Amino acid sequence: TWRKFLKNSHIFIAEELTTFLGIAGGTYAVSVAPVTVVKSINSTEPAFVLLYALLFSKSFKNLFKEKIDRRSIINKLALFVILGIGVFLVLK
Repeated sequence: TWRKFLKNSHIFIAEELTTFLGIAGGTYAVSVAPVTVVKSINSTEPAFVLLYALLFSKSFKNLFKEKIDRRSIINKLALFVILGIGVFLVLK
């Protein structure tokens, strides 16, 4: 409803502002560095999503749908190691 939206509009504004800043930052990064470097660094985003899920999942249980059981974490960490090796090879 409209009243609920107005009550929570600060969240919407903050989300839109951070989205804009992220896109502008990515565009600027591509203008000053090779695309392969920028995209390689950008590919580490899932690691940060997992980190945020681990840090905030207890406080905001209904916001995160990330699986954080032991097996899922081990699988994801193994994939992040492989991803990190790939990023290292591209940046080398």
